[in-house]
Amino acid sequence: MMAGLLLLTWKQNKLLLTTLVRVPDSTESIFKIGSTSPAALLYDALDHFDRRSAKADENLRLIRSSLSEAVESCIDAAGHEFDVTRQRALVRAASYGQAFCSNFQRDRVQETCRTLRVLNAVCDSAIGIPLSIQQYKLLTPVVLISRLINANCHFLALRISEYLDMNKEVVIMHWACAKITASPSTPDSHLLEILLDKLQLCKGISYAAVATHADNCGRRKLAAMLVEHEPRSTKQVPLLLSIGEEDTALVKATESGDTDLVYLVIFHIWQKRPPLEFFAMIQGRVLARDLFVAYARCHKHEFLKDFFLSTGLIHVRFMITFFL
Repeated sequence: MMAGLLLLTWKQNKLLLTTLVRVPDSTESIFKIGSTSPAALLYDALDHFDRRSAKADENLRLIRSSLSEAVESCIDAAGHEFDVTRQRALVRAASYGQAFCSNFQRDRVQETCRTLRVLNAVCDSAIGIPLSIQQYKLLTPVVLISRLINANCHFLALRISEYLDMNKEVVIMHWACAKITASPSTPDSHLLEILLDKLQLCKGISYAAVATHADNCGRRKLAAMLVEHEPRSTKQVPLLLSIGEEDTALVKATESGDTDLVYLVIFHIWQKRPPLEFFAMIQGRVLARDLFVAYARCHKHEFLKDFFLSTGLIHVRFMITFFL
């Protein structure tokens, strides 16, 4: 990035920090008075073309051997411009020259246009993040998106993410968490509808992460409703346990068929609930009951005996055979 001179100015009762930098060589070669550089002639050729003048063809003939250089200079100058009208003129000049240049990369103009659209969007006074093209490249789009969402500019961050084919999950997740924090008086059912309307825009988004934030904000009921939409049992079940929904966690774990998750729920309930209540919970769940029996048979004989006696699942003769 070019070195600059820092100036302090006073304007409208505010102290402003201004950076003065040298005009880029590409801009100077085009707009310098009396310039006859290939880029300047290409820019002038577009003006003649718009006025239907034959001088446009003459200019192109003069720079035919260095047309690629002229196109590249126009693209570079457009990237350094902050004035949208001049950006458009320089990009049009580059496109005009590219049409007569067979050995130039066709996607350079498109890339510059995409970058300029993003820079112009964040430079708007409502957003207030003016960036040069060098700063943008050093910052990277990912960091820019992060700055936008931290400034609560979620809509623009989402549009830029879509425009640049980036992952939208970070933006929508941050918006959902910010919405929960900013809506303490909104009923859980109404807030759930608002959140689901946006969360469904991104496939594979982690509802469990949003539910965790809701729980941290004291919205346990909202967290329980959100986690119901989490498709991954490995994330759903631990969160259900953390918010005290042991019954639901046991149902989801057994439905998933994942024995590790079922054991996680069993041991959690075993520690939290009285024995009789624990026995009643697992009795109706075949997978949970069988896994508990398999574990207790090796490590907790007396507890297994209490389980059989309290539930009446097995008669005495079979129980004796079982333990032998």
